[in-house]
Amino acid sequence: MFLPQRWRRIHRVFGEEKGIYSYISPEQEVFHRHSHLIQDLKIDGFPRMKDMGTLPNLRSLRINFHMGSKDRKYDPIRIVIWDLAKMFPFLHHLSLQHVFVEYDLCQRLSAHPRLRSLSLYDAVIQDYDPGFLVEACKNLESLTMGSIEFQDKPMPVPNDVVFERMRRLDVCGDNWTCSRILAIVFHCPMLESIQWKNNCFKTRILIHHPVQKNYWTEIDNMLISHSLGDTELAFIFEGVAKSLGKMTECCLIFHTFGPQALKALGLHFSTLASLSSIETSSGIQDVLCSCPKLEILCARYIFAKDIVHGGSWVCQQLRALTMCFRVGKAERDMHRLVFERLSTLVRLETLDMRINIQEDNDDGVLAFRLDCGLGQLATLRELTGLGFYPGGSTKMMQQLGRDDVEWMTENWPKLKIINGRLNEDIEVEAELEGILTSHGVAGTRCRYM
Repeated sequence: MFLPQRWRRIHRVFGEEKGIYSYISPEQEVFHRHSHLIQDLKIDGFPRMKDMGTLPNLRSLRINFHMGSKDRKYDPIRIVIWDLAKMFPFLHHLSLQHVFVEYDLCQRLSAHPRLRSLSLYDAVIQDYDPGFLVEACKNLESLTMGSIEFQDKPMPVPNDVVFERMRRLDVCGDNWTCSRILAIVFHCPMLESIQWKNNCFKTRILIHHPVQKNYWTEIDNMLISHSLGDTELAFIFEGVAKSLGKMTECCLIFHTFGPQALKALGLHFSTLASLSSIETSSGIQDVLCSCPKLEILCARYIFAKDIVHGGSWVCQQLRALTMCFRVGKAERDMHRLVFERLSTLVRLETLDMRINIQEDNDDGVLAFRLDCGLGQLATLRELTGLGFYPGGSTKMMQQLGRDDVEWMTENWPKLKIINGRLNEDIEVEAELEGILTSHGVAGTRCRYM
């Protein structure tokens, strides 16, 4: 009865050491006997065709060809010569690492009737005619390319080629790689998700160019992990909104929102469900007051004065909040007012204040104590995780007592984990940790002063 579930996802390891080829469980005979049950197969090493056989119901295949021994360099080029359509007739997703992408492989990819998702990592694109990769992408809905090496020639995409099915593009690499792959974006009119991760902090690649040609009309999920200019980022947000497109997910890494970008992001406030990360305190307050569908927010920090003097929060769907609340020494009364705002987030499951912030002023952090207003958070019945700033500065520390911790265990029935320093006194910390452990609440504490 449990066999179908047991064999649904399989991980195999093949190794070649000193000329001896071997495989690690499941055993070959048993593997072939249950091959019809396998739907998701992950492989480390380079299997031979006879080791693979036919997997009639396989949906996802992931192969990492890198299995070199410690005393020699691995060969980053492996050629796939299998008849993919015959061996895996229902294959939907294929992921290859350390592979040599040449004409025959691309021909097999384009000929597969059901292949819709392709991921290539640490791959080498052949130099003499890289255009054959275009044919392999025509039927794809999702393409991921990470650390790709393009040999000398650019990757041409004929003007009349349109990737009509392409919905997701995930790119990671240096400026050279990203500039090559950018050519594909201009031919994906129905793209819904773009993940753009440039390894270079500074880049001259203007990824807003597709917006100028109205090619990101369907984008609702965007991740960019390199620094963009304020004007360029604003241009992207405005360009997507002009075509009535509204983003639901937006993640920016290594980037600070400027005034133009923040204003343009406001065009998507009505639909945003996930946002990361806003740097300015006033910008965070604007988001909390303007995004009714927001479920996940990851930001840096927000000042209590911006919360108290700002508008009411409308993000009642919020489930995960990662952000540090900064309260000055002269603003003790503001703790209660901040807790009052937090108490409205009744669906909150995770509240994480473990953000590394500069300690260049007199601001402390929100104190999770009953005498500061913690009791107002009795409404957070769904809370499962809580995190505190782990730094060594006393003003950033929490000073919880026994009553505070016992209140948490009584009023947050789903609480499972608390990470961070609870009290700067080691003996008090140990006592509080014992209380949490006795109530089934785990966590990682910081032992240094």
